[in-house]
Amino acid sequence: MKKDIKWKIWLVVGILLISIVVNGMVGYMLDKRNISRLDDISDSEFPAAQNSSLAFECFKSQLRLYEDAVMTGEWNLLDKAWNEQEKIEKIFKAILSDQKIIPEIKDNISSLLNDFLEFSIAADYVYKMMDETSPEKLAKAEKMTPELSKRTNILLERFTAISEQMAENLHEKIDRINADTRNLNFILMIFSCG
Repeated sequence: MKKDIKWKIWLVVGILLISIVVNGMVGYMLDKRNISRLDDISDSEFPAAQNSSLAFECFKSQLRLYEDAVMTGEWNLLDKAWNEQEKIEKIFKAILSDQKIIPEIKDNISSLLNDFLEFSIAADYVYKMMDETSPEKLAKAEKMTPELSKRTNILLERFTAISEQMAENLHEKIDRINADTRNLNFILMIFSCG
């Protein structure tokens, strides 16, 4: 009888120890996985989201420089506007070179970059014509301005959409890690109690 009780106590202690060890190992492995996922986010997704917002700010700056050049007649501002264009191109190419960015976002950025570069060339051409004293060139620039304005509005919407998509993607990944961690903690708690 005493031997039977002793054996049962050791069996319960053994099960408890095995449960603790398994719980610790599973927790450790899943923590390492979460740390790896968070490292990927901090190395890739977070900088890409920040860079997409920076590209949007550079685009708005480029537009302000165009407007200032027209309003003040300081046509040297067009060179600064072109510098903003080069910054945006560099930012988008950096995002596109990141292997961890999902293909859908890369496709959207690639399409936006192509349209943006076409716009920048056209805008530079139109605004430089406005600096001319020739009435024919001024008239041509005025004819091209409404189309340029329409393209500007479309690009503003697309820059906004890309920035929002990148931020949303980042939030989704972080939320997924949080949900996985909560689920894991719940399962480990059930396993420990069981």
